[in-house]
Amino acid sequence: MLFRYGGLSSNDLVSARYYKFEPWKSSGEPESWAAVHLNGWNHQDWLDLLASLRRSRYWPLDESAIGEHLETLRARMVKEKHDCHGADSRRNLSRWQSSREPETWVRAHSNGWNHQDWLDLLASLRTSQYWPIEEAAIGQHLEELRAKMEIGGSCGTTLHKWHTASVRAAE
Repeated sequence: MLFRYGGLSSNDLVSARYYKFEPWKSSGEPESWAAVHLNGWNHQDWLDLLASLRRSRYWPLDESAIGEHLETLRARMVKEKHDCHGADSRRNLSRWQSSREPETWVRAHSNGWNHQDWLDLLASLRTSQYWPIEEAAIGQHLEELRAKMEIGGSCGTTLHKWHTASVRAAE
């Protein structure tokens, strides 16, 4: 049974959807759209995309194939973004540790710190050259410094030697 769509038979339509999909995929438009919608999209975003595609040279396209391709692109982009931030976070943590700012902060809070002190430190770091840093790694480093200070008695020579050795070991 043949159906007609805009002058195309159902067989022609299936063929057109297949042959026009690859040029659309390689056009860069799907990547651009997925990047703008990295946090996902709603129904209206989807309808707007389909309306713009219907006016494009790529139409007709298989709507489910469009959706699958965009979901795959978005998942890959999110992973790449996360991987990139992970590497940046580790690099920034190392730079922050080397700056001696953590020792200064722990020394300034030698009697301990509270939740507001922690939030203030995070706010300060978020506007610094060291951000992004994984918050758990910051906390772990500060706790290690505090423990070393308690063992060493101060943030003096013992802590400096320990920190220098740990930075060198990490390199």
